[in-house]
Amino acid sequence: MHGTRFLSLLGLHYPQCKVIKMMYPSIHPFSEEHFQGEIQENVRQYGKNFIVGLGLIAVGIQGNDPVLSSVELKKYLDLVRRCGVKEVVLYRLGGLDKEKAGIIQKHSTPNTS
Repeated sequence: MHGTRFLSLLGLHYPQCKVIKMMYPSIHPFSEEHFQGEIQENVRQYGKNFIVGLGLIAVGIQGNDPVLSSVELKKYLDLVRRCGVKEVVLYRLGGLDKEKAGIIQKHSTPNTS
């Protein structure tokens, strides 16, 4: 049975709703190829309803969580944009500083290239 159909039968997935996949490259050692493949597969499956969750940009509740640097944040935002993702959710906004805010601002406008 197809994954989303099974989840729908369980009441855990609803067609035409947004789907957020939380991908924390700061915590999980995804290769760039794996990360990109996951994003592309979900864009194919969910289209404009797919949202990527990125994090962390501040230390989490454990107090020792690894965080994305500004360079890493830009790299992953560039990658999800190239894959066609239109919406991103960032986790732990307590780590938002001027540099990261500038990166986010740049990526919040439509890509004209």
